[in-house]
Amino acid sequence: MRNVLIAISVVVGLVVVTIIGNMWHYASYGARMDNQIPTSYENLQNERSQFGLQVREAVQTTSMAADDVERVVTSAIEARFGEDGSTAAFQWFQEQNPGLDSSLYTNLQDLIVTGRRDFQRQQTRFLDIKLSYDNQIDQPWSGFWLRLVGKPQINLDDYNIVVSREAREIFESGEDQEIQLRPDSN
Repeated sequence: MRNVLIAISVVVGLVVVTIIGNMWHYASYGARMDNQIPTSYENLQNERSQFGLQVREAVQTTSMAADDVERVVTSAIEARFGEDGSTAAFQWFQEQNPGLDSSLYTNLQDLIVTGRRDFQRQQTRFLDIKLSYDNQIDQPWSGFWLRLVGKPQINLDDYNIVVSREAREIFESGEDQEIQLRPDSN
């Protein structure tokens, strides 16, 4: 009889340790995800914000360069012909005016492409984190323990990625169309 009581005590002890261990594990996991998802979402906002600032600053640089070229060309013409321009009946010129460096536009385009690619990568990572948590919540064993300890404490639907209006409309309509590079000239 004593051996039976010992065996029952060991079994009950193992069950209690298993229950407490599972609760501890899934409470910790849930807390980690409840913290990681909002933080990752804030990081997405930070990434997008920095990308927007970089593009606006690069556009300003390009605009400043265009203004500077215009000022130099205007000054050169005025210095050569005076404020009123040339009054000669016939003139033959070969001008050597400075031009706008096309690398400014190439650099701006590279900045946009790189920024969008980095932002897409961050959004994909964010979706992976959400998926992992959703999977744990939906699985019978882990979902039971997560719900038992009151997880999730955040509404996962509050944390969505950013998509373009065009992409949203395509998925809502179920129809895609070719990309229009130039508007119709009709």
